[in-house]
Parts: sequence; C-alpha cells; structure tokens
Amino acid sequence: MPENLTDRNKCHKCHKTGKRKKDKLSKCARCHSITYCSQECQREDWPRHSDNCIPVMVKEYGEKGQGLVAAKDIKMGEQILIDQATVSNDDIINDFLTTDAERLLINRKILKDISLLNHSCAPNAAMGLLDVVENEEPEKRFELRAVKDISKEEEVTIFYPTEKQVLPCWIHADLRETIQDDFGFDCKCPVCSGGVPNQDDIMMKIRVVIFSNRLTSKDKDEMTLLDWTREAIAFGAIVELAKPVYMERPEVKMNSLLLLAEAARESGKQALHDKAVDGMKELAEKTGLEVFKQVEMKMLMAQTTIKEN
Repeated sequence: MPENLTDRNKCHKCHKTGKRKKDKLSKCARCHSITYCSQECQREDWPRHSDNCIPVMVKEYGEKGQGLVAAKDIKMGEQILIDQATVSNDDIINDFLTTDAERLLINRKILKDISLLNHSCAPNAAMGLLDVVENEEPEKRFELRAVKDISKEEEVTIFYPTEKQVLPCWIHADLRETIQDDFGFDCKCPVCSGGVPNQDDIMMKIRVVIFSNRLTSKDKDEMTLLDWTREAIAFGAIVELAKPVYMERPEVKMNSLLLLAEAARESGKQALHDKAVDGMKELAEKTGLEVFKQVEMKMLMAQTTIKEN
C-alpha cells in the first residue's frame, strides 16, 4: 500500500522533527513519499517501507474519500506502480480490451493499490495488463502509468466507466449521469468544471461519422471492397478527430487505430494502414503501457508479413 500523507517535517521512524537547517530531513530518494532524519532510521524502516516505496501517497479528499497524490513530478509514460490481483480469473484477463477486469478496480480485495484512485473524466493515469504473454503465474499483474505529466502534489486519477465502447463517443451529460448512477457521486474533474473545453463538440462530430457510415451495424462477412474503403476513410477521420479527446481511456483510441488498420488492410489503402501503425507506435510510446507495446509489435509483424507476400 502507498504511504499515508503525513507531516513531512517529521522522521517517519523516530518522529524527530526538522525545524532548523541542521535538522533537515531527507526524502526517500526512490519514491519521495516519506522522510527520515538519518540513514540509520531509513535502514531500520526499510523492511516495512520497501513494499510501499512508490511515488504516490494516500490522501483524504473530503467527500470523495481517499485518493492518491503524486509525491514527486511524474513524467508521461512513467510507471507509477504495479498491482497484483488477488483473484485470478481467465475470463477477465484474457484480453487487453476486457473491461470486466477494470470494473474490479473499485474492489480493494482485487487490486488494493489501484482501487484507491479516484475518477476523472480527463484522467492523468491509466492501467494495463502487465503479464500480456501467458505464463505460469496464477495471479495476473496490472501496471499504472501516467498518460500525462503529473505534478508533485497533484491527484492521480483514472477513468471509471467500463461500458464496452469500441469508439470514442461519450457525451459529457451522459458521462456525468453514468458516474452518478453507477458510482454515486457528482464528478468535479477539470472537464466537469469547465477546465477542458470543446469535448462535446468533438464527440458530436465523431458520432456523426459513426452513424452516417453505419460503423456499428455492419456484418463484416458481407462487406464489399467499397464498404471497407468507406470504413477506412471513416476510421481515418475518427482517429484525427479523437486526438484532442480526454474523456476516455487510452485503449479506446487504440481500438480506433486497430479498426482503422483492419479496414485499410481490407481495402488496400496502404497510406491509411501506415497511419494506423504509426498511431499505435505513438500511443505506445506516450503511455508506456506494456500491453500497447505488445499490440504495436503484433501489428508491425503483420505489416511485414503483408509486404513480404
């Protein structure tokens, strides 16, 4: 568990206060979330602190309850922590797009650290399955990474809703209603307070593209070359429109790129296929999520196979 936010002018081990320059305390160099008066106190406390040595602290946020705050500046793509599920179920971890696993974030019996995170419609962090390749571990691990630069003392947040969306199409009013109905609170994040403008304008444009091209209702087995071409062009437009969208999880943008790649491949639109692959590479680099790197690798291998054939 992360350390609780306490008086950082007091040694966590011996409780000595550092009021004068000669009594200056030192932060743990690795996590910055805890202070000591000496190396001796730090060594004595290490057996306890070692499991909690992550760059976030538990803080009370009034009516929101507990949350996590950054103990230091965290760069976009930086891994914040690794959490291991205490329940293993192949049905919820067999795919990086599976939302049931993420729904369990709110249950501390499943993911004890990540479950402390509060919601934001414009989150600065995201989680992803870490053990992408099958192994013999009975319990799967998840990583939490920054998807934006996070400043010291800024709250670390994720996106809660877990409906299975393959495309970005939230409208803010619907999102707020979902948060209230499913989680029982009124969101006061930067989007809800007006700090992140124009999200609904972008979403409405994306919805027009989705429904005018019937992207959610086509049977792929019956699609013609013309259908695939229209779909590739539509997904290309969605990918461009979605770049400034914050009201979603990063995997929804990855979904859009995967759908673009499929439509471009089927229609023979090499430029759009290259655009999708480049977008996946950029998203994998920005977020640092291991699961995205695996998706990018598979796409690059598939692209190489297509060119060789």
